[in-house]
Amino acid sequence: MTGEELVEAIPEIKEIARIQVEQICNIGSTDMDPATWIKLSKRANELLANPEITGVVVTHGTDTMEETAYFLDLTVTGQKPVILVGAQRAAVMKDSDGPRNLLNAIRVAVSPEALGKGTMIVMNGQINAAREVTKTNTIEAETFRTLEFGQLGYADLKKVRFYRAPLRRQTIALGADPNWTS
Repeated sequence: MTGEELVEAIPEIKEIARIQVEQICNIGSTDMDPATWIKLSKRANELLANPEITGVVVTHGTDTMEETAYFLDLTVTGQKPVILVGAQRAAVMKDSDGPRNLLNAIRVAVSPEALGKGTMIVMNGQINAAREVTKTNTIEAETFRTLEFGQLGYADLKKVRFYRAPLRRQTIALGADPNWTS
């Protein structure tokens, strides 16, 4: 599905935020590579520099989601949130988790409490910090967990709740090095 199709399939999104859809790539999660990470990071930094943009939500397959999230946490230098979201159950399944996950990801991205918390993965109602999360299961909906410190918070239909913040954030600006691919 395209980004526009994903957003159109969830009418509740219009009640939460004004969405600008942009497709950086449309590849399988296993095909992510450093060049795509750099392109995504540079575009996220450009978008988040706009004062009218509150946050960026990236839809992503779960196979390499934690690696992409970690890279973005290191290279997106602003205070606005970057949220990665995906689904464990396919869209054709009657209990697909994709629509709820996307709705929650957008709700977290526009939450004032998300500022300064870096890149996060939002799935199954859980908000996890990119630098602390790991994929623990390949088939269950509750696949991403922060084992040592616990999740940052929770998103449900009524509220986004943060219980803690990641305290050790470090970012690295990619710069305009001609050796970096775009």
